Amino acid sequence: MRKVCICKTATLSAMGLTVDELWQGLMRRKSALQPVERFSTEKYVSVYAGTIDALNDCHGRMAEALLDLLLNDFGELPPNTRLIGATAKGGIDVLERYFQKNEGCPAVDSPVSVLRKLKNRLNLSEEAININAACASSTIAVAHGASLIANGLADSVLVVAFDILSEFVFSGFSALKGMSPTPSRPFDRERDGLSLGEGAGAILLTSTDMADTSGLHPKAYVAGWGCANDANHITAPAKDGFGLIKAVNEALAMAGLLPTDIGAINAHGTGTIYNDLMEITAACSVFGDTGKPMHSIKGAIGHTLGAAGAIEVAVAIKALEEQLIPPTTGLTTADPAGASMLSTAPQPFESRYILTSNSGFGGINGVLILETPGTDTLESEAHPPALSAHITGIGWVTPDGLGHLRQGARFSSGKGPLPELARKDVFPEPYKRFGRLDAFSKVGLSAITLAMRDAAQEEWTEKRPFGIVAATDYGCLKTDMEYFKTALPNHGQFASPNLFAYTLPNCFLGEAAIRFGLAGSNFVLNSTETVTSNALKVSLKELAMGTSGKLLCGYNNPELEHGPADRQVGGLFFVLETEADEMSYGQVSLEG
Repeated sequence: MRKVCICKTATLSAMGLTVDELWQGLMRRKSALQPVERFSTEKYVSVYAGTIDALNDCHGRMAEALLDLLLNDFGELPPNTRLIGATAKGGIDVLERYFQKNEGCPAVDSPVSVLRKLKNRLNLSEEAININAACASSTIAVAHGASLIANGLADSVLVVAFDILSEFVFSGFSALKGMSPTPSRPFDRERDGLSLGEGAGAILLTSTDMADTSGLHPKAYVAGWGCANDANHITAPAKDGFGLIKAVNEALAMAGLLPTDIGAINAHGTGTIYNDLMEITAACSVFGDTGKPMHSIKGAIGHTLGAAGAIEVAVAIKALEEQLIPPTTGLTTADPAGASMLSTAPQPFESRYILTSNSGFGGINGVLILETPGTDTLESEAHPPALSAHITGIGWVTPDGLGHLRQGARFSSGKGPLPELARKDVFPEPYKRFGRLDAFSKVGLSAITLAMRDAAQEEWTEKRPFGIVAATDYGCLKTDMEYFKTALPNHGQFASPNLFAYTLPNCFLGEAAIRFGLAGSNFVLNSTETVTSNALKVSLKELAMGTSGKLLCGYNNPELEHGPADRQVGGLFFVLETEADEMSYGQVSLEG
């Protein structure tokens, strides 16, 4: 595989508008968490968050303003750069403005809309995609971009990650009782929840050849990456650290490293009781009881959701340069389980490698290993892999009904409303979780279930490295609107925690992972191209790059009052496998 260079980084956070400002604040244990003035917090669990003052007067266009600030001095990009966006809730303030002032169109808040504007702003001609994997979005976006370059499928990839602080998200975490009433204290023995933040990060990845021809100097190499699902719970981590351990081990194997080679860990470290303990458990499992020097930046700037991974990549690069990780702001007395790894002071280390990780709703975990540049790692020539796979299962839910091929049904996309799904339409046996799902998740999970049934993949005894790539145009926008109707009155006093959990479009993938033991990488994809074709492109690339030997690929598009009339609505999923067997319907392939 080819080396993957990180040649440029940029960050925006409550700590400042540059990477250096952020680093200096972290080293001083400074906290940028302050009482929120953007909206009333009287009825919420907390008043604290990390906000960027320059966005306070930009309601309804905050994502656009945030990205303008981020990329203002980023400079020129190499030719044929591909754009990968990463966000958890896009420009959700557009939806807030619609409900609060009856201005604008809710569909404008979709990641596709933001992606198109960003692509035009940067004058890019290549396809652009957005990856949504909740709070691991930008980590998985960097991993995907690195895979493209390592395997010769791209020479330059720009990852742009962003999320804003909105009352929508603030009310949701308050309803879930996930926020601390005080500024968060990651890994502290008295920690009691997270603090939210907003921010953005840009990471330019290139091949070594492209870096040389463009006059760019690598800040670091991406030496390895791993992505895995807990297949355990939608909003809580696996207590045994299953998914994170699997992702760390994948990243180590890809980089050809031993646990002893890693110098330090930039942890997700949200400040919640269960997340932080899970990370300590995973670190001790992989690195031994004494672990590695570890820190979190979320006590300083808050949890920036989909932007967290990109911001933390920039911090990890600074740590490699300085051979020093910052202290954990908010930490006073470390959780005894991780006391040997954590500190209220900067921690030195001696290594060419640092590990950074993020986890998110839906059970997803992403890990990156960064390497100091200029080392003599061998680089092999990359020959772009063949993009082909065998289709072994097909399932769907459309306005014309639901089914799968081996039951004798025929697919028809149809027009009109989708059928109202009941549990018995899909699952012959009781399945209590189905009744809790929003309509978007019911359609997606049902189509996946029918595809798995068609491929004879429903039954399982052990979790398996089976991935999912799901495309969507407007995602769970309808669920967003239903949730906001509960959150709007009395500033969130009656906000629905169950509905909020499903306002992240990747959560139906988490439901599928739990149901079928799917522990591979999974994410929701938005695209500036047709959703179906781009899902297939990305899925075939994931298979070709060795993410797993089996993968679910498809789309899940909701009914939407404000969407284009000619949209395909419903869900359609294929089971793709690299090896042919007696279940194969045939082979599908794409060029480049």
